[in-house]
Amino acid sequence: MKKLCLIIFSIISIFFLTGCYDKLEANEVAYVLAIGIDKSENNPDNFSITFEFVLPMAVENNSGSDSKASTYTTVEATSLYSAVNLVNSYISKEINLSHNKLVVFSEEVAIDGLSEHTSTIAHDRHFRSNMHILISKCKAKDYIEKTTSIFEKNPAKFYQSLFETYKYTGFTDNSYLADYIIKSSYTTSQPVAMLGNISLSTDDTTKEESNVLPNETYKPNNANYLSGKIEKQGGSQTEILGLAVFRYSRLVGELTGEETLYYLITTNKFGESNFTIYDPLSNDSIIDFNLSKWKNTESSVSFIDGTPLIKVKAYINANILSINLNVDYMNNKNISKLEDELEYIMETGMKNYLYKTSKVFRSDISGFGQDAVKNYITWSEWKESNWLDMYQFAYFNVDFDINIDRTGLVFVD
Repeated sequence: MKKLCLIIFSIISIFFLTGCYDKLEANEVAYVLAIGIDKSENNPDNFSITFEFVLPMAVENNSGSDSKASTYTTVEATSLYSAVNLVNSYISKEINLSHNKLVVFSEEVAIDGLSEHTSTIAHDRHFRSNMHILISKCKAKDYIEKTTSIFEKNPAKFYQSLFETYKYTGFTDNSYLADYIIKSSYTTSQPVAMLGNISLSTDDTTKEESNVLPNETYKPNNANYLSGKIEKQGGSQTEILGLAVFRYSRLVGELTGEETLYYLITTNKFGESNFTIYDPLSNDSIIDFNLSKWKNTESSVSFIDGTPLIKVKAYINANILSINLNVDYMNNKNISKLEDELEYIMETGMKNYLYKTSKVFRSDISGFGQDAVKNYITWSEWKESNWLDMYQFAYFNVDFDINIDRTGLVFVD
């Protein structure tokens, strides 16, 4: 009996021992960190596809700033998987896509629509759902190759931290490719993607004008421009600022960094951001605030003679960061003036953003359709209403409730 049990156990063990017969060691595969997709300059039926590979040994042993932790290759192919096959034919390791962090599409490709590419990715088990999507105003190849970090040697960690900056700047969003794919077929909301570009020199930088409504004045914040327009010297050659706006799968417009702040507020993704205005208590100076939300933004949609009326109420905390020593900011009347001025500026900025999405882009990226659908009894009635066509005629009622709870403290010897 004992011998029989031993034989049975041995036979069963054989099936478990075969589980790793096709395993690959980390040094036997080429891990892709980022993919860039451009239009081909030679063949209109092809795409120019760039792969960024991590160099594991370079990351592990990288002690000098000149050591490269990534390598790149670009091929022309009819599709992403044709490109993977071609690259596999001339590199010594098998491509592995399971750790890919980012897919970059050039602006040219995005204008024609991304459904051809995203559907391919969505149906492949090798890709993870937490990949990010970015639209580049320059070539995707150039954007990927020029993206470097001066603080992080590991490119994978660099990408992870880079996409989290929206939490404390408010100037972009950590848009996931999975969210884009889902929303591109939604009837209640439309997708966005991060907007990137190669940085220009200070001499070439020109500010983008805000989409200000007639008969309204607006004092712009210091991020009222698109990606690639930051006046800077040093640092990475690329930047992420603003958002690319889609109507279904096609790129229809772009948001500046400041307009993205209002997008985050309406979608309750807003964390915190520094915000600058002219000081209403001192005409020759500015005042800086650190903004954060103290309550989720509320929205509702009603219909007046078939036209949507969208109400938005945002709740913001404002801490004063810089002050004019000649002004008494502890005075309640002065605090009320600051709150009123900040509320007026942000309400105006929010209206400009909302009317830009409805009149110019005709794309409900803030997801007000999720409130509008509540006015319909059946799903068929909702689909027949064609919300995006109605959204372009919407009116907006915007209200900000801003509390200044910290006025700054100056230490004097």
